Amino acid sequence: MSHNVNTSDFRPPSPSEMTPGVAVVGNYNIDLVMAHLAEMPAWGTESIVQHMEPRTAGAAGYSSMTLARLGARPLCLGNVGDDAYGRQIREDLRAHGADVQGLLAMPAVQTSVDVALVRPDGQRAFVSYTGHLDLLTEDAVLAAEASSPHMARARYVLLTGYFLLPALGYRATSSLFRHWKSQGLSVCLDTGWDPAGWPQSTRDEILSLLKWVDIFLPNEDEGRALTGESDPVAIAQTLASHGPPVVALKLGGDGSLVWTSGTVHREKGFTVDVFDTTGAGDSFNAGMIYGLLQGWPWPRVLRFANAVGAIVVSRQTDRHPDIASVEHLLQQQGV
Repeated sequence: MSHNVNTSDFRPPSPSEMTPGVAVVGNYNIDLVMAHLAEMPAWGTESIVQHMEPRTAGAAGYSSMTLARLGARPLCLGNVGDDAYGRQIREDLRAHGADVQGLLAMPAVQTSVDVALVRPDGQRAFVSYTGHLDLLTEDAVLAAEASSPHMARARYVLLTGYFLLPALGYRATSSLFRHWKSQGLSVCLDTGWDPAGWPQSTRDEILSLLKWVDIFLPNEDEGRALTGESDPVAIAQTLASHGPPVVALKLGGDGSLVWTSGTVHREKGFTVDVFDTTGAGDSFNAGMIYGLLQGWPWPRVLRFANAVGAIVVSRQTDRHPDIASVEHLLQQQGV
């Protein structure tokens, strides 16, 4: 490929340059959603919820499902277990319009499952079984890439769910980043929250990875943990100093901001009734990459991505919006 990224002055591709396409690599799994749970039960006791759903999920799954519904037809790269849940993930993604030829079934391995416990206000906690994700090595990712015949049309690659991919780690991830950049891809990273609580060694690891990243996509809490800063602009500026030409910081109900080339673009969030915040940030990532594929300016990209995330958190079913739904919310709230 000839579409090289100039990391000193990153900009979205123009429509004349662009061949639409994004590959999504990472944690495809099942979320077993339990909602709404007012309080965690004590050991030896039981609580009742009124809603349960086994949902195709994981950060990679949510981003891919949203991209597919928006019409981007993402390339799903990774693995699943060779079981009913693995088949559900592949079929759900395919039904939404994603390309799953690079999502490989691992023989005799169970698919990863997260039990997502959702409070009445939409906040959630997870208990995770990593399953097939323990086998997502660098070689497995490259095999998935080789099985995806349309990889040559990708312009962005999004790696997400870093802390749930124990077979990768710093060495394999940095190797994959260098590989993708040599192919002319723009590398996007969303690590998610560190279950170990962000010890200094992990902070150093992630900050070192950023020198190979073109777009870094943390939320505010993750950015604060990585930098020690509290102000969103200071968080983004500090993260950008480690290498990524674009830092997109997700601010929850307050919207989002982007730091790029010394300039801050900030857009407010949307007012919606929240059902479940699971997948909000992943859907924002999808909306942002979709906007970049269209060659939109940053303010429009952020407004669109904020709207996508708002719709996802407000829906109990059919959570991933199409373009018409996003445009309706933008018009409804006068944006």
